[in-house]
Amino acid sequence: MAEEIAILVADDPAAEVAGRLAEAARTGGHVVLTGGSSPRIAYELAAGLERDWTAVELWWGDERCVPPEDERSNYGMAKQALLDHVSLGAVHRMRGELGRDEGAEQYEQELAGVERFDLVLLGLGSDGHVASLFPNEPTLDETERRAIGAEAKLDPYVDRITLTLPMLRRESMRLHCSREIR
Repeated sequence: MAEEIAILVADDPAAEVAGRLAEAARTGGHVVLTGGSSPRIAYELAAGLERDWTAVELWWGDERCVPPEDERSNYGMAKQALLDHVSLGAVHRMRGELGRDEGAEQYEQELAGVERFDLVLLGLGSDGHVASLFPNEPTLDETERRAIGAEAKLDPYVDRITLTLPMLRRESMRLHCSREIR
């Protein structure tokens, strides 16, 4: 049986994503956030729509191997735009400052009890990458692990931690929330 796919073209993608995030905050579950400048607007709007995020567990699809206060950190951006403005439940941050291998191993352990995500936000890079899964790289061949380290193929050239395709492909609602080049 083929999977049914619905494509939504929104006049205001940030508002659409913000509404879905706010709904997820109210209903609970596991939500994967993404980085970049386009999602920032959605996170700011979502914080205004719902202040109570205690029912949801937040995860990240990828992270650059930098400290959380670094301007290139996906977590740091989400913290400024969303997390600092709402009441939080569980926040599962990828620890980029540990480096790609140790950070991925720690995230892998944290993901051990998660069967699927309820909402996954994904950006799309200029080369077609999502999370930090770059085209024609060995990270695309991973079938066992849930999180792995990745070598950056675009600016900024810093190592990364990323969810794997098997983890991203588990039944969930996925939103491609940006066409941003990053």
